[in-house]
Amino acid sequence: MDIFVTQLRKAMFLRGMKQVELSRATGLTDSQISSWYNGRYRPNAEAMTKIAAALGVTTDYLLGKEEIPIAKFTLPQFHDVPVLGSVAAGTPILAQEDVIGTVMTDKDVFALKVKGDSMSPRIMDGDIVLVRQQDAAEDGDLVIAEIDGEATCKVLKRSHGSVMLVPFNAAFAPFVFSGQQAEDLRILGKVVESRHEW
Repeated sequence: MDIFVTQLRKAMFLRGMKQVELSRATGLTDSQISSWYNGRYRPNAEAMTKIAAALGVTTDYLLGKEEIPIAKFTLPQFHDVPVLGSVAAGTPILAQEDVIGTVMTDKDVFALKVKGDSMSPRIMDGDIVLVRQQDAAEDGDLVIAEIDGEATCKVLKRSHGSVMLVPFNAAFAPFVFSGQQAEDLRILGKVVESRHEW
């Protein structure tokens, strides 16, 4: 394997940086990053300088001419997050706030266990979702929303003054809200990750 690919992958791993994040940080396209990451091509000097700067290393490091002590890298800090009961993937239910377990993550989130199969096949009954607490969301975000004091996990859609909470499973109908109902709908957070246990 090309030494550049080895060094690039090592630096990205130690920084906890994914390809899409490196693309954003450098202004280079996803396809360029992918081609370099997979060893199909090697970047020119200008692109390599941008990559090195984004990763906090030198171009000599990327070319295998020097090594950097791992201690100089800021590694992700993992911590346990409590799983706060259940949230519906179906008819809204009250999100219980009893701690039913913990999950480890480096994100600033809370966790919920999903009940129901309206979000299958992407999120299954019993899966854990990690949720970033926020009271607003963009169209198309996967959210935890509260309806009359009860919570559900759905995709948020807005259309012509209405708000919809849409399931992934086509066998389930979306919830549609308009007028005061739409205004009363409360976003509790955005789902940033789901975890499935076999």
